[in-house]
Amino acid sequence: MITAEQMQAADGEPIAPPNRKASGQLAAYFTDRVRQEMEETVGDDAAEGLAVARVYTTLDTTLQRFAEAAVTRGLENVERGYPRLRREKSAERLQAVLVALDPRTGDVVALVGGRDYRTSQFNRAVYARRQPGSAFKPFVFLAALTRTDLSPRLTLASFVQDEPITLTVNHRAWTPRNHEDLYEGRVTLRRALEKSLNAATVRVAAATGLEHVVDTA
Repeated sequence: MITAEQMQAADGEPIAPPNRKASGQLAAYFTDRVRQEMEETVGDDAAEGLAVARVYTTLDTTLQRFAEAAVTRGLENVERGYPRLRREKSAERLQAVLVALDPRTGDVVALVGGRDYRTSQFNRAVYARRQPGSAFKPFVFLAALTRTDLSPRLTLASFVQDEPITLTVNHRAWTPRNHEDLYEGRVTLRRALEKSLNAATVRVAAATGLEHVVDTA
């Protein structure tokens, strides 16, 4: 359908990859959440009229770029290391979230709500619900380290046993297990937190007092 000259000319043109951005804009999930908060605060109609308003947020654009790259790179590494977790359909691929806070103020400085905003606009960082898992452990150790009326006081150098334990919860036996059922025996609190040791953490929580852990959280 084309001449030989046209074919040769086309064949000699360089091939450039398309410029594909992850979501078309920086911090798409964060921006969505800001707009939703505006609508919740002033109402949908009023929010529509705020096109010329200046909205100041806590976002750090440099950290946000790092966060988006970290989520992308992290998921790719997981799929590369565990091929059985890779899915061809975009809607079925692994997801991740990342929220970075300024520990002094609690300000959200970076937020990634999913793998690809173009594929799914559902903000998993804000709206997804699941057990916190090991992300709750720092609250347990913070409660232990800040409780001043324990005798002796717990420090990062204090020792705790990391071995199987069974507790009664709601009249049922509960046995927390370490990853791959590996236990380290007598360890410091620092080691228990660094290695996310479940059995040791349960003992730290019990020694601290669950009410104090709840109050700290």
